[in-house]
Amino acid sequence: MGTRQRKRLLRRRQAASARRTGRRTAVVSGTAFTGAAGLVASLAVVPVASASDGSAPEASGPVTLVADLNPGAAGSNPSRPVAWGDGVLFTAVAVDGERRLWHADAEGAERVFDSPPFDETTLGTTMTRPAYVVGDKLYFTAEEFDEPDGQKLWVSDGTTAGTEELAAADTDGYYDNLEILADVGGSLFFAELGQSDGDGGRRSLLWATDGTADGTRPVAELPASDTYARVSAVAGDQLFFKSWGYEEYGSLWVTDGTETGTRLLVDNSGYDGGARNETAVGDAVFFSSNVDDKGEELWITDGTGAGTERVADLEPGRRGSYPASFMDLGGTLVFQTLEPKPKLWRSGGTRATTTLIRKLPGNTRTLVRDSAVLGAWGIFSVQQGKRTQLWRTDGSRSGTVQLTAFVKRDVRKSEGGVVRESFAVAGGRVWFVASTGSRGRELWSTDGTRNGTGPISDLSPGLRGSNPRGLTAAGGLVWFTSDDGSHGREPWRTRADVAVEGAVVTAPIKQAQPPGKVRVKVKVGADETVSVKVRALVKIKGSKRSLKITKRVQTWPGTTHTVKLKKPRKSLKLARKASVRVVFRDLAGHKVKRDLTVKIG
Repeated sequence: MGTRQRKRLLRRRQAASARRTGRRTAVVSGTAFTGAAGLVASLAVVPVASASDGSAPEASGPVTLVADLNPGAAGSNPSRPVAWGDGVLFTAVAVDGERRLWHADAEGAERVFDSPPFDETTLGTTMTRPAYVVGDKLYFTAEEFDEPDGQKLWVSDGTTAGTEELAAADTDGYYDNLEILADVGGSLFFAELGQSDGDGGRRSLLWATDGTADGTRPVAELPASDTYARVSAVAGDQLFFKSWGYEEYGSLWVTDGTETGTRLLVDNSGYDGGARNETAVGDAVFFSSNVDDKGEELWITDGTGAGTERVADLEPGRRGSYPASFMDLGGTLVFQTLEPKPKLWRSGGTRATTTLIRKLPGNTRTLVRDSAVLGAWGIFSVQQGKRTQLWRTDGSRSGTVQLTAFVKRDVRKSEGGVVRESFAVAGGRVWFVASTGSRGRELWSTDGTRNGTGPISDLSPGLRGSNPRGLTAAGGLVWFTSDDGSHGREPWRTRADVAVEGAVVTAPIKQAQPPGKVRVKVKVGADETVSVKVRALVKIKGSKRSLKITKRVQTWPGTTHTVKLKKPRKSLKLARKASVRVVFRDLAGHKVKRDLTVKIG
């Protein structure tokens, strides 16, 4: 075996050892110009979580366990947190095995009701989902064991004395199949579905309350067959909501809080009737529908029958374009169509203002799964088979770019990438949950740039992951529940100003050459282990050929490594510029390339 073969074998063994010990690779992205007197450097960044004030991370990184509410492997299994003031509300199982209502802020967590005006075991059967907050009022439902088919609606200011039942006049305070919808102008709307009318029949009602018993009133009747309801959107002073029965799509309704102002906009009759993807943009609501049986297309409504119409027929025929994944981006709707090929569009509400942004990669299996608005950008994830891509758009073709891509997890042969319905916005960043080929589901964030996208913590190292859930922003913090493998599922938090930072690659634009040799220098520094391949191409004068120099290096945490690419000149006349390509694999497993240019002389 020759010297070159031995070195190659040694490099392979070192790389395999690095993979086995879970060493992380780096994100390379971005270009910056720094220095004085004409010194130009190109930058590449590796995401590493750190606090913006430079404080040292805790043992679990920049995340903090709020409280171990139920010590042991089972944990307290908190519900999704709901923002309230500078903290959050959630329900969790206490040490006595009963589910309680808790409030947490930067100081810790405490019970909301120590002596509630009702049997708190009741709370365990009803508050498995979070309460609804309107201003400084907290609404929640409660069941009593002797009335298993009915629920009571309560309002609270967070104290026992300030907690009261909302029983409307001429009622016993019990509501059948109660569904809280949304707050509009200080009034909370909720639906009561399938209530007994006393004559052996059923009826469904829309209600509203201002937080007092006297101000709790029925608004309008809904179809008696409806058994489900949910909020669609709030636009101006109007609430748009859907209601439906078994094996039906949702009919779209609108209300202004009065009986005459509550009306059906889109019926759910027919195989593909009803409305989907409802999204408010200004005072209008966009949705997709096939209610006219001419294909699933984009529609808009202003809350009136005359103002409910199809915007565009983007794919003529009965199949339609199947709009999905709606997003309000600065007063313009950005959305995806699935047929015949996945595309990204924008619309101002008319056919003339509905234009194509760009085609999306892949086929009809390419789906925009989640989205969030971050300033002038829309951040969204794209599912392509068993892998996910993270994208950014400003509504233009040139402003729509891929930030990173997550490779599928080969070991488990399951989906890898961004977890659905995990987006939250806080501190100028989008927070989400993602998994990669080497780590399970953990907390990530992005500021909308490639070099600002990366993991925040690794609470449960390895493929298991801590599987964060319920990301919620409140009080300058991001709250979530997670299972680190030792405490069970408990509430956690992290500061919203935690940034993603990392390695920097620089190459001075002017580089002096040693006698008889060609040399290109690149410096790499990182707070973690970084694997990088550097290749330089130096053009030969009077020839189409180039002198190629390649080197693979690995840096160590807290060190700066100078990569020197050298070759004998062999009397060749070389051009004065060399192109350098740096190749990394980012933390999502996605290969990223960066091209630099240096002057040699």
